[in-house]
Amino acid sequence: MKTETETVAVKEKEIEPSLLAAEWLLHSGIQNEDPDPRTKGGVNAWYDFNTDTRPFLYSEITGYAINAYLFFHAVTKDNAYLERAQWAGEWVIRNAHGVTGLMLTRLYHEHAKQAYYDSWIFTFDQWMIIFGLANLAKVAGDASYLEKAELMAQFLIEHTLRKDGSMYPVYDLDGMKPAASDDKWSRQSGSFHAKALMGLGRLYAMTHSEIYLKCAKRLAKAAVTDQERSGRFVTQANEDSTHLHPHLYSVEGLLWHGVTQKDEPSVKAAIRGLEWALEAVDERGVLYSFYKDKKFLPCERADVMAQALRMGVIVRKRFQGNPMLGKRLELLRKKLLAYQIKSKSQQGGFFYGQDQDGSIPYHANAWVTMFAAQALWLYDHFELDGQPDDLSFFV
Repeated sequence: MKTETETVAVKEKEIEPSLLAAEWLLHSGIQNEDPDPRTKGGVNAWYDFNTDTRPFLYSEITGYAINAYLFFHAVTKDNAYLERAQWAGEWVIRNAHGVTGLMLTRLYHEHAKQAYYDSWIFTFDQWMIIFGLANLAKVAGDASYLEKAELMAQFLIEHTLRKDGSMYPVYDLDGMKPAASDDKWSRQSGSFHAKALMGLGRLYAMTHSEIYLKCAKRLAKAAVTDQERSGRFVTQANEDSTHLHPHLYSVEGLLWHGVTQKDEPSVKAAIRGLEWALEAVDERGVLYSFYKDKKFLPCERADVMAQALRMGVIVRKRFQGNPMLGKRLELLRKKLLAYQIKSKSQQGGFFYGQDQDGSIPYHANAWVTMFAAQALWLYDHFELDGQPDDLSFFV
């Protein structure tokens, strides 16, 4: 007869990796549960094993979290996930900037406080939040989330769109004007803003306001101008290099737009971009995160592998594409699982991998865990007629 400890151990082993990661999102403390309205519901960027701290709430990642919780609510029918999605949405509404209605990128806890572009609001982050809020409005049946999403979108459309359909990366609160520094992919206009197509598309579907569709079409056309014939999206223009994290953001947004709007050029661009990345997966399942001077640099990041796995599963199921996908995705899944944390205190979460300088943060990372959880669930369960729909709650 098994002891109680042995029984618990067996039950833990039976939980599949994607659901173990989803449980981490609920129970690890990565989402703030304290009653302070400034922090409750916001999602921390990571848990630092070395300091036993979570340094800051991350607005972009809280936007992703809304969708991650909604996804696993749909998968498990557990209302705890819906409640947590609502916590995240309400944190955004409570803490938005008073004039613009947008969200600053980080809210540091007192123990870790430091300056980080304190007057800059990142455009990309806002569209991730908008997509989450619109999805939350649909699932929860609460129009206040949609109202907030629309107010954010209207400000961004008025103040951060370029004439060519692309987006400024930043809105500077000091000057109350859009800005760009161009020193890093996230601080320049680029194809990665295509992921905003998801928010624009969801708002159009829910409101039928033509402005969202018009902006989406122009953004999709602008995004593909950064793509080479090979499928690679150039993410750092001044050095003709590619960071695969934003490269795959471009793929995600264009595929979502292409499928939902029946826009064939966007679908083709997304698939070319995905295939360029998957061709680089080696026999160990490793997909390096940086491409410069016509070669990949030896740097592994789990979020990149999760993004590639997720997109690969969707493309393989929808389009029965390149036969290489099956083997490459199997290798990616195995490699990604090597990043899942086994220790009890953070069991189910995922490590991040390497920074570009070669350092390896000892963190249980929130967005990596969200991306990996969804990618693994889709790999193991996704069918075209299954639930949830593959594009509904994209993290």
